Amino acid sequence: MKQYVKPITVMLSIILLCGGLLAILSDLLFVTQEERINRAINKIYSGEDVKLEQTIDLSTVDMTEFNDLGVIKACYKLSNDDYLVLSTGKKGYSNGTVTTYVAIDINLKVRNVVEDSYTGQTLMAKLSGLYQSFIGKSATQSQEDISEIVTGATKSANAASNSVYVALQLVSLVIGG
Repeated sequence: MKQYVKPITVMLSIILLCGGLLAILSDLLFVTQEERINRAINKIYSGEDVKLEQTIDLSTVDMTEFNDLGVIKACYKLSNDDYLVLSTGKKGYSNGTVTTYVAIDINLKVRNVVEDSYTGQTLMAKLSGLYQSFIGKSATQSQEDISEIVTGATKSANAASNSVYVALQLVSLVIGG
């Protein structure tokens, strides 16, 4: 029995040390949602003084007809009158998702797109130029028109396209009432 005491003590010590370090690093490296939004704004509007002005209440907007394409996580009104939408596009590779920040101007046109995260997707590094091709797309365009730029691309690009499309539709509904 004594032969097991020392290994168990060493193992418990390692577990406690690692757990303590994990707790400390988790607190030190934690990024708040507000910081994530500010980082996205800085990526999209580098060099411009754009600030978060208002969070849009999504409970009043009916997006059920777009639920099979994507989900809106948040929408923000910015100080330059643009809207910043955090949306997740569905129907990616292996039913994965792509989450993007989509900046949409008052004319309902995409100003810029920045990737936030992706789940279950491969080859995302190869799609870095994809987001630039959404610039100028409009809420008046159909889902097929917006996703035509990804024809022949990976299914991950379809999820990104769906994310942009649902963001455009949301802002259209918010501005249109």
